[in-house]
Amino acid sequence: MLATDQWLRQLWEHAAEAMALSDAAGVVLAANPAYYRLYGYGPEEVLGKSFALIFPADQRAWAEGQYQEVFQSEQPPPVTQSVIRSKSGVERVVESRVSFVEEHGRRTAMLSIVRDVTDEVTARRAAARAEHDLRTLLLSLSHDVKSPLAVIKGHAQVLRRQVVRRASAPPLDRLAAGLAQIEASALHVADLVDELVEVATLREGASLPLHRAPVDLVAVVREAVERHQRLADRHQLVADMMVESLRGFWDAPRLIRVLDNLLGNAIKYSPAGGLITVRVCPGARPEGRDAAGLSPEKGRDSVGPCPGVLISVEDHGIGIDEHDLAHVFDRFHRGGNVPETVPGSGVGLTSVEQIVHQHGGTVDIASRVGAGTTVTMWLPVRHEEGPDASA
Repeated sequence: MLATDQWLRQLWEHAAEAMALSDAAGVVLAANPAYYRLYGYGPEEVLGKSFALIFPADQRAWAEGQYQEVFQSEQPPPVTQSVIRSKSGVERVVESRVSFVEEHGRRTAMLSIVRDVTDEVTARRAAARAEHDLRTLLLSLSHDVKSPLAVIKGHAQVLRRQVVRRASAPPLDRLAAGLAQIEASALHVADLVDELVEVATLREGASLPLHRAPVDLVAVVREAVERHQRLADRHQLVADMMVESLRGFWDAPRLIRVLDNLLGNAIKYSPAGGLITVRVCPGARPEGRDAAGLSPEKGRDSVGPCPGVLISVEDHGIGIDEHDLAHVFDRFHRGGNVPETVPGSGVGLTSVEQIVHQHGGTVDIASRVGAGTTVTMWLPVRHEEGPDASA
């Protein structure tokens, strides 16, 4: 059986927690290997020096003052949490607790025991963020879903009253218009549900399945613009098609979702109304430049084979702050300048980026606060089916 001093030395040498013994002035008398590993200093840099070495230079005087307060306190303080910086500059979150060494009833030294809790704190913060994101998402979705459901309910009630009061069907044009609104709102709810499923799929790291088929992309864009114009009273949507037709193999339903997201955002984030311009222009993939702002003369009326197509959606709304612009594709992220009254879940652009990338394309956003936003995506034109790219 090991002698007591051998057992204590084994404990000191192999403990996972960093430990340091310092005197009344804060000079380090001893430190264990875990201490050197945590802070990145060697024994020659620590022993006989002030413990405050582990703090940035401008904080050392403060740290030494705190040390004296703790050393002179009647009871050891509770476990404290702080951020430390190693010799290499890496910051870690640690929990510290202390105990005192006494000789003949007089306190002579303090033993500091430090545990690295960076991973635990990071996990707790990530869990808190996830919970906050989920709560925000559910609140936003409840608002998003209630709006089209209210439209469905309202039109259904109006049509029912007309039938009951007149004991006959309402005029066909009014009936058709009401049913069209009900259908559009029901499709909106279905799209929200589909988007949630896609977000869950992306969160698990899986790619979205693409089902390519021959499609006229110009016709898809025109239909999306016309559909959103019917729902936007205060906005003027202009479709600037630089070609009459552009056929290729794409997943049309997913590209429709991309367009719906971009047009929906353009309308939502320009609450004062105004012009929204959608351009389609054959062209090569943008290289090393901001993709927003297509030149009108490029490719107009050209219907021959082309390597790709640029589609841009430009609004003159509230714009995006420069800091937020770097995070627009992050799941659940919303701009800091977005009014609380503007609904949104922060998931739309995440799926936009994924769908475009899986088509082998790119998506770029240029924006200025108060001046508006232009989203530009480039898609390669395929004239036959083939393997899809993964994001």
